[in-house]
Amino acid sequence: MYPMQVQPQADRKCLIGSKRRELMSGSPRLKQVFVDRRIALAILLVAVFAIYAQSLGYQFVHDDNPLIKDNKLIRSPSNIPSMVVAEDKLNVTSTGYYRPLIPVIDTIAYMAGGANPAWFHLLSIFYHMVAVVLVYFLSLRLTGSGAGALLAAALFGLHPVNTETVAFVSAKNNIISSIFILGSILCFLRHRDKKAQGGWYALAASTGLLFLGILSKEFAIMVPFALMAYERLSGRLRSRRDLAAYIPLVVVLVVYLGMRAFVLRGSEGAVFSPETFHIRMASMLDVLLAYIRLTLVPVGQRALYTFELVPGPLTVVSGIILAVLIWASFSPRWRGLAGVPVAWFFLFLMPVMNIIPVSGAPMAERFMYIPLIGAVLFAGALYSRMEASKWSQPVALFVLACFAILTFMRIPVWKNDEVLYTHMTETEGMSWKSWYSLAVAKYKQGDYEEAERLWGLSEKFIPEMQVMRNKLGLRYERQGKLKMAETEFRKVLLARELPDDYFNLANVLLKQGKIAGAEKAYARAIELDPSGVGPYTALSGLYEKSGRKDKAFGVLRQAMENAPGESGPYNRAGVILSDMGMYAEAVGYFRKALEIDPSCTECRYNLTQVEKLLYGGKRKR
Repeated sequence: MYPMQVQPQADRKCLIGSKRRELMSGSPRLKQVFVDRRIALAILLVAVFAIYAQSLGYQFVHDDNPLIKDNKLIRSPSNIPSMVVAEDKLNVTSTGYYRPLIPVIDTIAYMAGGANPAWFHLLSIFYHMVAVVLVYFLSLRLTGSGAGALLAAALFGLHPVNTETVAFVSAKNNIISSIFILGSILCFLRHRDKKAQGGWYALAASTGLLFLGILSKEFAIMVPFALMAYERLSGRLRSRRDLAAYIPLVVVLVVYLGMRAFVLRGSEGAVFSPETFHIRMASMLDVLLAYIRLTLVPVGQRALYTFELVPGPLTVVSGIILAVLIWASFSPRWRGLAGVPVAWFFLFLMPVMNIIPVSGAPMAERFMYIPLIGAVLFAGALYSRMEASKWSQPVALFVLACFAILTFMRIPVWKNDEVLYTHMTETEGMSWKSWYSLAVAKYKQGDYEEAERLWGLSEKFIPEMQVMRNKLGLRYERQGKLKMAETEFRKVLLARELPDDYFNLANVLLKQGKIAGAEKAYARAIELDPSGVGPYTALSGLYEKSGRKDKAFGVLRQAMENAPGESGPYNRAGVILSDMGMYAEAVGYFRKALEIDPSCTECRYNLTQVEKLLYGGKRKR
């Protein structure tokens, strides 16, 4: 009997509680069953770890570099308060995302193990294993079948579509959010079981976990709706009094939305566009069907999916198939078995259905991590009904073996940038992003000619897209072709305005002796990113060389105010002051630089030299 059907609460408690009472009374058979399930779950976790362990030798890829490897924000716990009130940004690009718990977790991880790729990959595997265990307990809670719950957990742990989420470190926000989502739901159901015996503690825990889940990723917003769907379909939501337990959950949603609106005010990220809403929704029918296909038959996977969000000739067919599937799932015959899993699947896909256009791809396999739980819950429930069949176990083991093999073969796609972007060009060859990203990887390896060739290919797909010329400009600068480099950087600025672009242009202009142009470009870079130290240092150096030391010092003071955690401006200010003969003042700045960064050897050397001049009686540099 699948408890998602209408079933009195007392009967359900008896179903699960009776087994435990028999177990405690000493039934050898039931003791063996319980022990075997624990052993089976442990074996499953070992299998999951063994399959994903190959990623421990992989590098950071794609967004891992700006979000973790090169992210100075996560290197000090003192930055955590500012993370709570900051928009998620990729470098300095607005994303429209507000997920403050993830950089906080990254900061803690960095403090524990540094920016070691193996450490972060290990954490991702661990998070996934925790999610697998919680899927097991949720399935056990809903079906009452240990075997069905074990199958659900195994399918979830080994499903190939989850490889991106686990092997791509930056996608861990899906796993972390799912942990809090599953914990919140389990605690809420616990509250329903014990509301007459102190179950309000469970409700408080559910509310807190929901808040943490939402702060990890927006998927958690759907938790109250998923719970309502379950209780409505199981006949447990009978009166308005039953809705009272949802009040804390709704309050959490309101608080989060208020925080999000405050933080993202003025953001250039995703915004609602009613003019194209109907077109987006129609085109997403094809995306939904693709998600279902990947759930059932996970072959032909891609790291990058490109969709023209315009309804095509197959959109009507997709709509009909989805309508039939939903109708069948909620029909009287299948509602008890498929209703809740199907509702879960579609509800948790809602945040990525482009109701508000998301920045990035309209479809990604990492978006399936939480919705997939609904699919495996259905599989576990179906298995619990068919467990007596002689074919059920062989079929289940065959599917799991296929999934394990496919997952093991899929993980190496995320080995490093070159492998990942090569895969993208092979599977999405008509996307300029694939070729551009591979070109960047080649450039970092020093293969400049191949990088230039690949940039040329990417430019053919989007001729007006001059952003990709940035690296080419850096190459020309390195070769001494300054005029050509200037031309490329100006092309980039026609397409976008980022501080690094102005900084690169200013450097080239300065090398050509175009002082006024360089000064303006450095100033613009500072205006776009007041916390970036490079433009301040370069501009102060420009002023210093032209004899304007007061202006140079003023720029450095501005850098100290906007980037107080950087030692460079203090060190440079000390050098300027010592050149002006103000040794006592210079000592103070060098000491401040060392206070910020004790490992700064240049700061320590400068301090030693100035102290000799100040206290040793020798006035020379």
